[in-house]
Amino acid sequence: MANQFQVLAERQRLLLEMAQPIVYKPDPGGEALRIHFYFPKDLKEKPGRSLLLFFPAGAFDRINPIQFAPHALHFVDRGAVCGLVEYRNRATHPAVTPSRALQDGRTAMRFVRHYRDRLHIDPDRIALIGAGAGAVIAGSLALRLDIPDDPGDPEELANLSTRPDAAVLFSPIVEFTKGSYGWDMCHDPAEARLVSLARHIRGGKFPDAGVSRNPRPAHPADHGGALRAEDEEKAQYLRVRAIRGS
Repeated sequence: MANQFQVLAERQRLLLEMAQPIVYKPDPGGEALRIHFYFPKDLKEKPGRSLLLFFPAGAFDRINPIQFAPHALHFVDRGAVCGLVEYRNRATHPAVTPSRALQDGRTAMRFVRHYRDRLHIDPDRIALIGAGAGAVIAGSLALRLDIPDDPGDPEELANLSTRPDAAVLFSPIVEFTKGSYGWDMCHDPAEARLVSLARHIRGGKFPDAGVSRNPRPAHPADHGGALRAEDEEKAQYLRVRAIRGS
């Protein structure tokens, strides 16, 4: 068992060494937050690259930034710039709640748009990919949840858009209700309502928020099917695609 952990730790080290970490939030009340960027080898030959930002899962409790590293490398080989985004969680910032992590998503989006020339990206070709709590962050940006800006963010970021051009959500927590998965992470019921994606899905918000999940009816975070059954109007804007397998 110890050898397996050593192998995993070495894999994480090697994948992170391949990336270029850039701090996007230097003082969030704890450890600085970084985006680990992967760049194509011919980066400067073709400006205006597509950017994919990946937000890992972790139930807002802890995250592993390399969760999506293999996926990022796949798209980098095809010419895109990719970034693995760290966000506040209980392991690194013990007092954090979901809305604070959602603030980090807003900061990250504005950061990459502000530094678009240095990153060689097209600010109108940004896609977000998230899983679990990371999918809540990506979904909050796609659906334009009314999350207040982090007061510690630099002024130069203030007027930049936080809305992505595409979003793919894997196993998102679409609603935080009492006794459900993630409820105890929220400060109070008001915050739980604020960060519940299901309460913000309506016409005109986002043309297609793609949700991909492994169908596990007994899983406490599996609300997608219930959402479709209960509210057909919302389901028109939240496409639930069941992907079988682990």
